[in-house]
Amino acid sequence: MTVGPGITPGLLTLQIAANATTPKRSRARRIARHYRRWGVAPRPENVAVTLRVRREIFIIVRWIMHGHFRTVYLPFSYKGSEYREPQRLIIMYRGLSNALLQAKGCMHYRSPTSGSFFVTVIDLRSDTVTLPTAGMLDAMARAPVGDDVYGEDPTVNLLEATLAGRLGFDAALFVPSGTMSNLLALMAHCERGDEYIVGQQAHTYKYEGGGAAVLGSIQPQPLELQADGSLDLQQVLDTIKPDDFHFARTRLLALENTMQGKVLPLDYLAAARTLTLKKGLALHLDGARLYNASVRLGVDVREITRHFDSVSVCLSKGLGAPIGSVLCGSHPLIAKARRLRKMLGGGMRQAGGLAAAGLYALDHQVERLADDHANAAFLAEGLSGLGYSVEPVQTNMVYVQIGERAASFKAFCAERGIVLTAASRLRMVTHLNVSRAQVEQVIAAFAAFEHP
Repeated sequence: MTVGPGITPGLLTLQIAANATTPKRSRARRIARHYRRWGVAPRPENVAVTLRVRREIFIIVRWIMHGHFRTVYLPFSYKGSEYREPQRLIIMYRGLSNALLQAKGCMHYRSPTSGSFFVTVIDLRSDTVTLPTAGMLDAMARAPVGDDVYGEDPTVNLLEATLAGRLGFDAALFVPSGTMSNLLALMAHCERGDEYIVGQQAHTYKYEGGGAAVLGSIQPQPLELQADGSLDLQQVLDTIKPDDFHFARTRLLALENTMQGKVLPLDYLAAARTLTLKKGLALHLDGARLYNASVRLGVDVREITRHFDSVSVCLSKGLGAPIGSVLCGSHPLIAKARRLRKMLGGGMRQAGGLAAAGLYALDHQVERLADDHANAAFLAEGLSGLGYSVEPVQTNMVYVQIGERAASFKAFCAERGIVLTAASRLRMVTHLNVSRAQVEQVIAAFAAFEHP
């Protein structure tokens, strides 16, 4: 049942689509009628109205989090020069929008500045857009903190010890981003004028601003990827420079797992380890989506990480933390990385709240990555059925060929509440804020675009 339809200038309207069986329907209708009766926009200085709105918002959020509603629409508009934007209400509604997206992914609103209708529902650009869950936010709020630069933040220390132990390393370092985590690893393994071998499409080479070269004076030697996301180890062997002062010294091989959604096989990792030991190279893993790989393979994460000298793990992608990456390695490597982190401005003070999000993710949001993989496979199957050219899916990434229609398709989907990048080889990433029902909406959008 839908109540509270319609929008007029200066009118704040609530529309609630309730489950037919919910005992809260009459209460919902009463709230909606109450909002609909307002003839003008509430002003921030009207304390009674503001407090009433805040109270009702909290009630609605509580109902949403407990599953009483299937969909909640919050269109609001302040048109005309006589109405000033009530900033306090806007802030509250932004907070509510996050709660709605976490709970149901179904928040619709009307812009208070332009009056145009936006629908923020399904964001498939990346799994970096994930929002903290209610449990994660609670863990962050309760986390004990200290000064991490002094090594005195107990929650950061616990995160570092926990992840080092789970991945089989001696030590670990919590940093703000995966880019910094990888850069610290490269700079800790290599000196100025050294070289590392890396994939042409690898994140450390292509998407991290050239940091290894700019800040570390480390020369990258990129190689083309194979179809399975790996590097040809014979080509790696042939690329290693001889011990000659004409050449940069090859010191490191950097792999990425998953690589564009593909999982590197365990026997390949073992072969890469054998090669690097034989040639005296270090082996680093960009494990931004390491847990996606372990879930796909059905193995403990140590079965992957035991082959490497260092591993970076991102907490803010599929695991759903708001920020953070952890670099794992030996005690000497992490000690050097800690010094470099300070040099790069990555030392954080009371960072325990952020570390708590990572701990919560590791304890509660690893196994559910299989749901993201299943949704990606479902999406790929649906698009293939529509005749689209879709690459094989292993984890949570779907690549589909759109061609020259990329920009128009992005705009078409945006009108339907689906957020994509504009690329001829379109990447869509499923994550904890994308449900199976929303994947079905995406498939329907592809069908409508192909056959309007």
